[in-house]
Amino acid sequence: YGNNGVTSGSPAYTNGHSGNALVFDGANTVVALPPNIACSNGFTFAAWLNWNGGGNWQRIFDFGNSTTHYMFLTPSSGGATLRFAIANGGSEQRVETSGLSPNQWRHVAVTLSGNTARLYVNGALAASNTGMSISPANFNPRVNFLGISQFIADPLFKGLMDDLLITDYAMSAAQIAGLQ
Repeated sequence: YGNNGVTSGSPAYTNGHSGNALVFDGANTVVALPPNIACSNGFTFAAWLNWNGGGNWQRIFDFGNSTTHYMFLTPSSGGATLRFAIANGGSEQRVETSGLSPNQWRHVAVTLSGNTARLYVNGALAASNTGMSISPANFNPRVNFLGISQFIADPLFKGLMDDLLITDYAMSAAQIAGLQ
């Protein structure tokens, strides 16, 4: 659909979960995605991840326009949780579960539809929040990255990503399980 990402830094590939995975070195490898990614009322992000550990607030993805209008997924928040958060100029809304263990392949997915965000780990629902009132369409994210944050002080993602999928609708639990 012409929504290919553009790598920068020192991109490399290695054996992944299935086929090749992109190596995020935690130093300068990032992927910029087009501005039309995740601009609808619902979305799904899903990928196989092998996080190397390290500092909190690394970004699996960060889609937004600034440090006040964003949505992101981090393997380890300040509270050591796998966290999806979204903000539209006001308070952050989030859903979170236990943080990812380093150096292990995990399938991670987040869906957002209506007032519900769901986090899945290895195809199983790990957490949900039915009080989400912000959708990506509220702020139309135009600056969209894998591996880097809108917040400049946050460390870059260090690990591997494989079989990445982003949709403009929330996939069902059965569809997420089918990605295994």
